[in-house]
Amino acid sequence: MTGNSDQIECVRTNTSVAIPIEVFERRYLAPQLPKADWYKRLGNPTPLGLVGFLMGATPLACTLMGWGGSGGGGVATIGFTYFFGGLLQLIASLLEFILGNTFPFIVFGSFGAFWVGFGAAQTPSFNAQGFFQSGQDGTDISEFYASYAFGLIFMAFLVAIYTICATRLNVVFVCLFFTLTIALICLAVSYWYIARGNDVVGGRLSKTGGALTFVVCFLAWYYLIGLMLDDVNFPLRVPVGDLTGRFAREKTSSEA
Repeated sequence: MTGNSDQIECVRTNTSVAIPIEVFERRYLAPQLPKADWYKRLGNPTPLGLVGFLMGATPLACTLMGWGGSGGGGVATIGFTYFFGGLLQLIASLLEFILGNTFPFIVFGSFGAFWVGFGAAQTPSFNAQGFFQSGQDGTDISEFYASYAFGLIFMAFLVAIYTICATRLNVVFVCLFFTLTIALICLAVSYWYIARGNDVVGGRLSKTGGALTFVVCFLAWYYLIGLMLDDVNFPLRVPVGDLTGRFAREKTSSEA
């Protein structure tokens, strides 16, 4: 009898295990559910977003540079602005959100909204420029240019943030976002010069912004070609200067 009681007491001692409260909550109150594999059947929305950006930005860049006698600041290509630059990028943003890709979700969403806003400013029914041209409340068209420039400046600030984030992705995106930041600044400053009546300097800066935007489009076309070739398993691979493992390697070497 004594031996049995000692054996029971020994078993009680060995099986008394304290579970930390965070382990208990994670295991029993918020268990990890198995991940569904439905997202594997979805396509890659990134090329769609790039197509939207390119078909909105490339004609605008050519127009800003005045190629082929073009002009008007993008009014003639307003359909591309709305349906490629705006609609396609917003669709791509939603799909990136579904796939859990936060960075492209934010980038495509913000650029889609930018293109819709840019198109709205060019649409006569919105009366963005017409309000100033009519002289209501003592306004002048120069105030439109001076005011609109602030939208471009803060868009440049947003793209500068994307440039910093892109240093964890690849070299193409870093160059693309950095060049686009400078292009937006040039366009904003051109609006301020035009608002002051200096159309000569404003026009030169506008052409410079258009040229830089064309460089951005060249980089985006290059990246799009790489994505499309990869999607069809083409044997040719387009180098983009991958940076995803750069900081990880530096961290490992420093810890060693």
